[in-house]
This record gives sequence, C-alpha cells and structure tokens, in this order.
Amino acid sequence: ESLESDLNLMWVRINVRERQAAKAPEKQEMKLCVLEATQLKQLRELIALRLVQEDAPISKRSRKRDSLSLQLVYNGQLLPSEDDEKPLSQMGVGDGSVFHCLASLASQLQQLSCFPQQCSVDGGRVVHVLGERFPDNDRSVCRFGRVITGATIEDDGTEGGISQLRCIAPPHPAGPVTISVSFDGGATWLEGPTFWYFDPTTCSGGYGVRVVADCAGALPLRTDPFRLSWDRSGRDPEGGAGCA
Repeated sequence: ESLESDLNLMWVRINVRERQAAKAPEKQEMKLCVLEATQLKQLRELIALRLVQEDAPISKRSRKRDSLSLQLVYNGQLLPSEDDEKPLSQMGVGDGSVFHCLASLASQLQQLSCFPQQCSVDGGRVVHVLGERFPDNDRSVCRFGRVITGATIEDDGTEGGISQLRCIAPPHPAGPVTISVSFDGGATWLEGPTFWYFDPTTCSGGYGVRVVADCAGALPLRTDPFRLSWDRSGRDPEGGAGCA
C-alpha cells in the first residue's frame, strides 16, 4: 500500500455491459490499477486491452470484423469526449471508484452512403450518413477530406437494420472529398462515399472548350468560347443539380 501511495496509484472497478439488440446484455467486471494522472482516453484503452486479454465475447467479435466503442459512466454521469484529456484525479476519481462501461460494436466492413452528396464551398449543409450498424455514443465524428466535424447518431440500426448519423458539412475548397466516420473520437476511421464541393461563382463563369462540330465529317473543331452555367432551376432549389 505504501508503494502504491508513493507512485500515486489507485484501484478502480469497471462494470462492463455489452449492448446487444437480440438478447440480454453480457456483463463483466474488472479491477484496474491506474495512476492518478491517467487520462480518461487512456482508461478506455486499458479497458479495451483487458477485454482482449480476458477473451471477452465482445472482443472476439471485435477482432474479426468490428471496432470496439466504449462509453463510460461515473457518478451517474455519461463522460463526454471533451473530458478525454483530463486526468482521472481532476474528475474526482479516487481509490475504489466504480465506473460503468457500455461496450458496443461498429462494423468496419459495412458500406456507407450519404445524402445529399454535394455542397457549396461555404459548407453549412446538413448531411446524413447511412450504414449497417453504428454505436450509439457521444464520441462520433465525421471527416470531410481532412476536416473533422461533430456528428450525432440519429438511429443506431437496432430496430430497422439501417443506422443513420447527422453532421454539418464544414467549409472546404471546391472538388471531391471522401467522407469518413469515427466512433471513438477520431482514433480509427471508416471511409465512406465521395462528397462534392462546388464553387457557385466559378461554376457560373465562361470557359473556352474545343469540341467536335460535326462527328460525321472531317472532324473540324470549334474553338470559340461558350459558357457553362450552374443549373439553379426549380429542379434543385438548394443549389445546383449540375451544369447546363
């Protein structure tokens, strides 16, 4: 005990419960020795490691095809991702404290889709990402190219078999980007579909294009410039169905 005191060590108990749709949750208890300076995200990593070491059922499925998502509850409060960098001692955690942990799986092989699939470079458009199974937690984020933005799980897919999350497209230069989602605050990513950013001012400009004037003849070329304009008709009131 004196050695533990000198090293600022403490014991915490973790009650792990697996979230499953079709049957009662599986439960597991563990006891971990940690430093007072251990951060919340490090505690999550220790719990995940112990689940693998003890060959927990959820860790077996995780190694096969899924990523593990852990939500921690302390003193009746769900700990948000904003606290990941905080030492446990600053959160009032002491020797003998008890955490409750809800473990869930997020498939890494599922196909993702999104709607809508485009936005102006100013961003701000609501985008929904669909998949097979998303863990219902507060650590979900989306990434547009390299820009990360917050996300909210609207449906975890437990009942209908289709998961859906909601995010806001951030500002981004024009062009295609890949949408990715993470359920562990950005530690691991699941890549999704291509999302397009367009610049309305650029799409409305004039461009010189060389095109074939008569495919049946000797293929003379037109060299006079003509204009490409972004379609702002009533067919797509939110801004641009394509070039016209």
